[in-house]
Amino acid sequence: NGEYCAFLNRLVDAGEVELAERCEPRVRGGSDPAEHRGVYERDGDHFFVGVDLGGDLWSPDCPVCLVDLFSAQTFVERERARTGLPWRLPTEAEWEKAARGVDGRLFTFGNTNVPGWAWTRDSAHVGLRTPCAIGSHPIDQSPFGVFDVAGNMAEMTSSQAGVPVDAAILSAPAGDVLTAGRVVVRGGSWAAGSPNARVAARGALTVGRSSSQVGFRLVRGVLPTTGGPS
Repeated sequence: NGEYCAFLNRLVDAGEVELAERCEPRVRGGSDPAEHRGVYERDGDHFFVGVDLGGDLWSPDCPVCLVDLFSAQTFVERERARTGLPWRLPTEAEWEKAARGVDGRLFTFGNTNVPGWAWTRDSAHVGLRTPCAIGSHPIDQSPFGVFDVAGNMAEMTSSQAGVPVDAAILSAPAGDVLTAGRVVVRGGSWAAGSPNARVAARGALTVGRSSSQVGFRLVRGVLPTTGGPS
């Protein structure tokens, strides 16, 4: 949330207030978009993480959610321009490789799942069940050091839903998927049960929709080394 808030404020500072408001995470209050309340507080045109209009406290250390694919793609594009690095959303094949490793494990931490190893519905929640700070459950870490795979927040990918998994794995990284209809969602979340914590669990998110259980993660390719022995 902290990084996403900073992104919204950079849009505001660039004079793109309407785009910032379009990309703000929102809780749906009905079919009328005017009823969808933002989850961040405002100081003039600028955003900051605090208590939303429903009285819920949002933490800057928690993964962002309640954003749609357009908002995620806008974040990606602006982060690419800001850093000069080729950031993008992962394909589901890339997501699974980063989560599973190379030994075919069922969960990111092995073949056994113990409630509390990942932040899911089956964990021992104290008080209000909400997302937690990124990295709060260090056991939920992939062989490649990727945190919060089995729980906390599921993540949208750039792979189109409805395509067989084998075809999706062989497909090249997607570019503009805003016309895909639905995109694949991978990973468990704070409100999902243990079956969704499996690395192979697969869901979908309709383009234009958002969820309190779905966020996104950025990736970029590993640049090839240059030079070598002559």
